[in-house]
Amino acid sequence: MADIAALIARHDRLRADRGTFDSLWQEVADYIIPSREFTQRRGPGEKRMTKIFDTTAILACEQLAGALHGMLTSPAVRWFALRSADGAGSDEARAWFDAATDAMYDAFNSPIAGFATNSHETYLDVAAFGGGVQFIADRGRLGPQFRAVPLAECFMAEGADGTIDTNFRAYEMSARNAVTAWGEAAVGEKIAKLIEKTPDQLVKIVHAVYPRAEAERFNGRDARGRMPYASIYFHLDGKHVIEEGGFKDFPYVAPRWAKRSGEVYGAGPGLSALADVKMVNAMAEVNLRAAQLGIAPPLMAPDDGFLNPVDTRPNGINYYRAGTPEHDRIQPIMTGVRPDLGLDLIESVRASIKASFYVEWMNLPDGPEMTATEVLQRRDERLRLLGPMVARLQQEFLGPMVARTFRIMFENGLFPPAPPELSGGAFRVEYLSPIALAQRASEAEAAYRLWAAAAQAEQLSPGSSRVVDVPESLRYLADRFGTPQKLLRPAEEVAAAQQQQQQTQQDSIAIGQAQGLAGVAKDAAAAAAQFQPQQQPAAA
Repeated sequence: MADIAALIARHDRLRADRGTFDSLWQEVADYIIPSREFTQRRGPGEKRMTKIFDTTAILACEQLAGALHGMLTSPAVRWFALRSADGAGSDEARAWFDAATDAMYDAFNSPIAGFATNSHETYLDVAAFGGGVQFIADRGRLGPQFRAVPLAECFMAEGADGTIDTNFRAYEMSARNAVTAWGEAAVGEKIAKLIEKTPDQLVKIVHAVYPRAEAERFNGRDARGRMPYASIYFHLDGKHVIEEGGFKDFPYVAPRWAKRSGEVYGAGPGLSALADVKMVNAMAEVNLRAAQLGIAPPLMAPDDGFLNPVDTRPNGINYYRAGTPEHDRIQPIMTGVRPDLGLDLIESVRASIKASFYVEWMNLPDGPEMTATEVLQRRDERLRLLGPMVARLQQEFLGPMVARTFRIMFENGLFPPAPPELSGGAFRVEYLSPIALAQRASEAEAAYRLWAAAAQAEQLSPGSSRVVDVPESLRYLADRFGTPQKLLRPAEEVAAAQQQQQQTQQDSIAIGQAQGLAGVAKDAAAAAAQFQPQQQPAAA
């Protein structure tokens, strides 16, 4: 049984270590993503945008999250492919990996798996706070299920390799739901008592996942036969362990946009843009007040007052005593405000915020005289600039997510039977998203340049282009572009077809030569017949 005192103590330490981030993240949430909360707890339906006078940062964050979703894990395109771990393998192995990839796409795109919606929530957190968390549940034969976890609930730690391998998730659920999930006997005395009078009262549950202390592991389990990662649910206030289990791999994925040295939690565009975001909101508020002064200026009225209240509505009429001096009347105070000057300053700060969220990089370039090819080339150039950030997202989000999904489906028999050479299930992931393909476009361009050079060399020296192995080059390009194996003919079939073609050509040449020799022989016989002396008839 787990030591509940040690678990609570570690939870408290991790919570204290994250304390400095909470106030910073709350400030980001107030201005960029109001649906999140860290130090402030708002009730259902309570207003969350009281500090916001300009929505540029909110829209820019949503645009970046949407672009990342569309360019990294879009459900409309193939964004990854499974390959043999050593990069080789038979055609049968490649075909099996293609079938396994198709099965994983079906799992990712399944409505009940929730991958698309929950991944978008994770991308929002990454864009705003620099990090997000997602839990991948194993539902057996039903496959994986993806759940975006609020960053406010997670207290994490890194392993020796710099990856996050520990997460204490503290969340609330009703006592009734806790009993439904684990049973009245497991939840402990305090929660069981709430069922009688206040079953909907919220209780604090902590899910602790961390590596086992033992280093020796064998076949997914440590020396004592337990899973490499401990999984413990406990009631924080009741100091009671509810459930203890384990995982073969870390069930949480915690991507970070960027990471500062010595820090566990990430840093993202929202943190970089926070100063400009606060500035543009302050400027927008002042500019709105200035515009209000210009549209509805304050009024001056005689100090002896009027019988009726002053009507400040548009086209309102105020009466004063006839015969009063010209200056003794209600008149506006002209402040001379220039809201247009404030708008120019606001637009410059808005442009800086959009640049912080890479909005321009994500949009297709356009111009009056740009061809479609030039547009795509410039887009690829922009996407290549995102290489460092994309590499981290692939390492900490896509890679672990694909690996855990593969394990869940492989162990639950959701893949076709594997060939004998793949009994261990070892694989590597090849990313095929638009951003990944833009990073690899230069490799394909090298093959195109080689073909162009071979065509020019063929004109200067016939036969020199044979140095290029065309079938192998096409397989290389197919691999670079992530072409499914079922679209390619097996290497043995291609070799047999080439051999048959060569044999056919040789037979055609032989037949042609034979026909030529026969023609020559016929012509020679005809010529010999012409020169042969004609036989004289015998004398009577």
